[in-house]
Amino acid sequence: MQKLLGHADISTTMIYTHVLNRGGKGCRAPWMRWGRREVGAILRDPMFDRLRALLAILVLGTFAQITQTVLIREALVVFYGNEASLGFRPARTL
Repeated sequence: MQKLLGHADISTTMIYTHVLNRGGKGCRAPWMRWGRREVGAILRDPMFDRLRALLAILVLGTFAQITQTVLIREALVVFYGNEASLGFRPARTL
């Protein structure tokens, strides 16, 4: 293992491989160590509410723009015929 990692000293290798002795519990994400109290405190934090509202605005705004673009395209197709009449041309005809 030491040669594979390219370490000259075994103590350096031990720093990086100490988690191997613990199996799947060697590395844990920070939120996996949080208890119910910490998670509850985060969810009750006013800043979390602001972030949740901002995310909702961004998601809904993006969805609204996509919907509007699709509806305008469909309206143009209905009123002006097929997509070719709107100026959309396949690459092979250019």
